Amino acid sequence: MQSYSNVIKAVPYLKGYTAINCYLDNDNAGKTALAELTAIYGSTVIDRSTLYSEFNDLNEYITHQSSTIKQNK
Repeated sequence: MQSYSNVIKAVPYLKGYTAINCYLDNDNAGKTALAELTAIYGSTVIDRSTLYSEFNDLNEYITHQSSTIKQNK
């Protein structure tokens, strides 16, 4: 639930942005946080977790990409 609790803390600071790009975890907490943000800010919220949907989170995706690049050198 870390994603969710951190997002709730950030809510007041997100007001006024024309786009909120969300790179949240691909788990229930990430989905809950995304739903909460979407309920508050509507269409300004953009789910970017689809970019790394095969992975648990953005860090795992970046780590995978980094190791793939190193292997190809």
